[in-house]
Amino acid sequence: MIVLEPLAGLGNRMRAIDSAIALAEDVEKPLLIQWYRNSSLNCKYDQLFKPNEKFEVKESGYRPFREGRIFNLYFKFKAVPFTKSYNPETSRGLYEKADLHELRDKKSIFIASFHQFYPSRNNLQLLEPLEEIYETIKHITDRFGDNTVGIHIRRTDNIASIKHSPTNLFIQRIDDEIEKNPDTLVFLATDSKDDRSKLVEQYGERILTYSRNQNERDSVKGIQDALVDMYCLSKSTKIFGSYYSSFSETAARLSGIELITLFN
Repeated sequence: MIVLEPLAGLGNRMRAIDSAIALAEDVEKPLLIQWYRNSSLNCKYDQLFKPNEKFEVKESGYRPFREGRIFNLYFKFKAVPFTKSYNPETSRGLYEKADLHELRDKKSIFIASFHQFYPSRNNLQLLEPLEEIYETIKHITDRFGDNTVGIHIRRTDNIASIKHSPTNLFIQRIDDEIEKNPDTLVFLATDSKDDRSKLVEQYGERILTYSRNQNERDSVKGIQDALVDMYCLSKSTKIFGSYYSSFSETAARLSGIELITLFN
């Protein structure tokens, strides 16, 4: 059996699960997701997603997240750290057949990670939001036009995004998109009330947004709202995302759309 403890926030956990599903298939072992709640994601798995035939989920209670607990893989199996240029196709050479044979011989394998540690097979699409969350997503995305771009402005909990992805970069890209296509709409996902107010004031009804409580990561509703934002972003034509944010990356990978990370 493979036991995965996905770490950190929503996007990080989803890409770790994506990796674990593919690895479990290749080493022909069942997969158990050990799901802890903490201040980065204080929400149960079954309050976000439907059950999945690819793995079992064990809710393991609340445990504070500590940086010192972060590790990627045991048993000499190398992990691929997240980078902006990560390409699963070109990374396959890191996974030697001997490593897979060794893992098949192990009775149990424990992994704790927030990385995309194994080449993806689009398993993110297997994660289905609960019906009530899906209906909220659909209600919003039904308003999307033929050219609705996604904007993800990360602020409250990400110093790197605040420093390297200032709001003016997003405004410039929105203006560029509107100049190319006057019918452009914008779906805005952000944890910043100030940025949301600023863009709505500047662009009016062109801005579509939902982010009610996305910055409340220690509440169930806050994480559910973040999931709505992520799936709505995935339905846009392309995403302009924030620097060093797995949320932007995961949203783009959900439907295979282009992600353009804005940073200086």
